[in-house]
Amino acid sequence: MAESNGHMVIDELGDWFSDKYGCLTKPESKSDTPVHIDIKNSRVNLRTIECTNSQLKRELIEYLKIDENSNRAGEFALPTNLELMTKPLIGNLLQDEKARVHHAFGDPYAEETGANWKSKTHVDGLIKKCSVWVDGKKIMEAGKYLI
Repeated sequence: MAESNGHMVIDELGDWFSDKYGCLTKPESKSDTPVHIDIKNSRVNLRTIECTNSQLKRELIEYLKIDENSNRAGEFALPTNLELMTKPLIGNLLQDEKARVHHAFGDPYAEETGANWKSKTHVDGLIKKCSVWVDGKKIMEAGKYLI
């Protein structure tokens, strides 16, 4: 990954957050608690994280501070299961991450990616309605491919 910048509204978190909090946004629920994260130069700005669930916010900030690379972008993936892209998230991260844009922070799995850094942590953030630009060209808008 060359560089990642922008604002994420996370609908589901990975690692142990998924088991504890499940899907953070549910259309039928009044308890929407998405996590808002700003990314600059491939790093989460910990001071600007927003979430109405104060416990989740506190736990995520602490997690992203575990080591020097815990808040560093380590993975980015576009959805590969086009059939599931229009379906609701189910709370199973392994399935949901194939149906949504996901951006992870922490360990980049160097043995797979060739990255020259590592982290003790790795947390995925799944985004339902994501817009994505690559090299100045918009390739996805509101979770739908434009190409």
